[in-house]
Amino acid sequence: MLTTSVIVPTVGRKRLLTACLNSVLNQTVSPNEVIVVDNTKNKEMKSVASIMQNKTTIPIRYYHEAIPSASLARNVGIKHAKYSILAFIDDDCFASKKWLAELLSPFQKNSSCVVVKGCNRNALPNNIYSSAEYYNDELFFQTHLLIKNGVMFSQWIDSKNFAIKASLLKKTKVRFSKRYRSFDDLAFSMDLKKKDVLFQFSNKAEVFHHGCTTFLKLFFRNICIGIDRKKIEARVGKKKDSIQLSRIEKDFFLTYRVAKDTENVKQSILRKVLSHKGVTFSFAFTIVSYISEITIKLSYRLTRDSL
Repeated sequence: MLTTSVIVPTVGRKRLLTACLNSVLNQTVSPNEVIVVDNTKNKEMKSVASIMQNKTTIPIRYYHEAIPSASLARNVGIKHAKYSILAFIDDDCFASKKWLAELLSPFQKNSSCVVVKGCNRNALPNNIYSSAEYYNDELFFQTHLLIKNGVMFSQWIDSKNFAIKASLLKKTKVRFSKRYRSFDDLAFSMDLKKKDVLFQFSNKAEVFHHGCTTFLKLFFRNICIGIDRKKIEARVGKKKDSIQLSRIEKDFFLTYRVAKDTENVKQSILRKVLSHKGVTFSFAFTIVSYISEITIKLSYRLTRDSL
């Protein structure tokens, strides 16, 4: 029987953390423990963990990481986790009722499965900026799905919704890097790929993400994405035996085929985002998405290659 540690990094969002923990503690399959890693300076989230512990028999273990970095917070969770499967969710997400059961299902069906990526949804469908973030993220992840013998695989993990065997992390010693603000999960994926690890995809393991709610938050996030993209490419290019980003998957998925073509993915996501929305929302969404794309490209081009 699989045992599970759920790891939740948090950065001072009490209301969202409470909702996240409530969803994790009310799963159809309960975790064996929940690890909350507080990334605030003054341990502001300790009270939330204590209040939630009083409402459940599931152990909630609290740790503090003073250095502001979601990557370091996740690594603290990895260090202290006790059980065989580590499941990750962010504090600005809440899980569907069967999230953990669906994440664990591929491990139970196939002993060779070591990583499972879940499926993300937009928790704020009426917010233009959250919708634009969701569209860009899902366009990236859904156009990087592959399929073989009816089983879906993702080319990348998403740090706010995935599960991994603790034994794999112990063996490979792969950890999240604090060098990246937005692409720590892509760098983590690349390090695992060097060990020939495949990431199975479960479209039923759903979490709902509260994305950026203002233009400034989205703008800053897109700048970070552009900078991290340059860092990733600089890192890959410095290796003598490196594989360019566009070729990484060909070595591991040579006999696999792309699950969905890009144009169909675009139309499918757009239908979800714009369903039952008016003309005003659709127009504003289009403008914000275009600005987001331009911001990422400019940030990428203006970032020094030496980063």
